[in-house]
Amino acid sequence: MVRRVRGPLACCALLVSLTSGALAAGNSEAESAFNDAVHAYDRGAYTDALSGFRHAYALKPSYKLLYNIGLTEVALGDSARALDAFEGYLAGGVPAARASEVHDAIAKLRTKVGELTLAASEAKSAITVDETALPADAALRPIRVNVGEHRVCATKSGTGSTARCQALSVEPESRIALTFPEPASGSGSASASASASVSTAPAQPSDATDGQRGDRRWLAWAAAGAFAAGATVTGVLALGAHSDQKVAEKQQGITRTELDQAQSKTQHLALATDLLLAGAAVSTGVALYLQLSSSRHRSEAPRSSARLILKPSGVDFAFRF
Repeated sequence: MVRRVRGPLACCALLVSLTSGALAAGNSEAESAFNDAVHAYDRGAYTDALSGFRHAYALKPSYKLLYNIGLTEVALGDSARALDAFEGYLAGGVPAARASEVHDAIAKLRTKVGELTLAASEAKSAITVDETALPADAALRPIRVNVGEHRVCATKSGTGSTARCQALSVEPESRIALTFPEPASGSGSASASASASVSTAPAQPSDATDGQRGDRRWLAWAAAGAFAAGATVTGVLALGAHSDQKVAEKQQGITRTELDQAQSKTQHLALATDLLLAGAAVSTGVALYLQLSSSRHRSEAPRSSARLILKPSGVDFAFRF
């Protein structure tokens, strides 16, 4: 007696009676589990049916049971596991007529399945797909998964390392080679839930960073001093040139060209003084910023900006911490 399967594999039928001693007399527990699974399948309780068939297979392994397991996996929508079961069934050696039907079913299932391959270095890793643990040797061979979105994780066995995970999209009949980056050193053996308890305290700068910041701070102070000294010199010269310009304007017989030259000299020295003062201000601001940053041990420096605006009459300067 057989039960026809509705859906994509309607050509195949559930084996209700197993021949050739598939469940030998004396295996009453296996036979009972099998019969319960058939009844569950009949009433559409496919999860119970799968559990019953798997239990019967564990008690009395028979390739014929893999056929029923495959059909139940199809009913549950797990094409990857159905494909595994049907291939195991064929490997047991089945009649040609039934083999033809199963080959057709396998061909259809392959269009709904992709494969994942892992590097040899993951051979001893514990693998999970969508939080379902795979057998210990899963990484040694291609891992079949159904078409769609999946999350795959690998954890080095015996090392207490953090799981390394990837989200991926599997296309029909695709083969995806997965590589998992090693977790950052010092990550410990915390589980994924550790992400909820990540410390928010700012990282402290290293000694090397402090030294570099100190070097830049003193360089900024030195630049500020040099700019200030230069501004003092050009300021004095600008005042002298301005005084000479006023004297020349009162002299009798001085030409227009000479007056223009005197005025130009004054303007150039005044502009140079403004630029040097701006440089001194920028350097002082940078030095102060580095001083404050170093004293507060901040891991990330706040943004600052400095701007020089050249005008015909001089220079405008703006600095913001």
